[in-house]
Amino acid sequence: MINLIPKREIENIHQAERRRMLVVLGVLFIFSLFAFFMGLLSVDISIKGEVKAGKIIIQEEKAIREKSGLSDLLKRIDTDNKRIVKLNSFFNENLYPSDILKKLIKNIPSGVYLKEVSFREEKGTKTKSKNKRMVLVSGFSKDRLALFEFKKNLEKETDFSNLIFPPSNWINSQNIDFQFSFEIKQ
Repeated sequence: MINLIPKREIENIHQAERRRMLVVLGVLFIFSLFAFFMGLLSVDISIKGEVKAGKIIIQEEKAIREKSGLSDLLKRIDTDNKRIVKLNSFFNENLYPSDILKKLIKNIPSGVYLKEVSFREEKGTKTKSKNKRMVLVSGFSKDRLALFEFKKNLEKETDFSNLIFPPSNWINSQNIDFQFSFEIKQ
């Protein structure tokens, strides 16, 4: 084939093609750089977001730890308060044997002597929630009249209830070994 286009024109056409090719390659290169930088920017934004989220999570965990420390402190205060209430109720309901002995001795007539005094507390059942405080007493009386007077004096005492003198106490008229029991009113 014969080429009728002059050489100079052919060279101009080749140069124009090269220029177009350079422009297309330049645009592709710039577009690639732009895409690369946009990718880097999105990675940077993503990493910064993750770091911020991590900081927020750390702050929340610190707040939770502080609250749990406060929560632990509040639990400890609550348990201490319950212990104090139990101690207070123990001291308010405590049985003081010295007070009972004073009341017993105050009511003893002449001729009656105490041998043994014992205290016991019976726990309440499901139906009866209060504890029973019992006192068991044994002693000696010269005669039945002194023992009867002792019983009457104890029945007048307002802090004693359910006074039980068994019938065996009344068999002998003199030199009586007796025993009885009563409850302390709460």
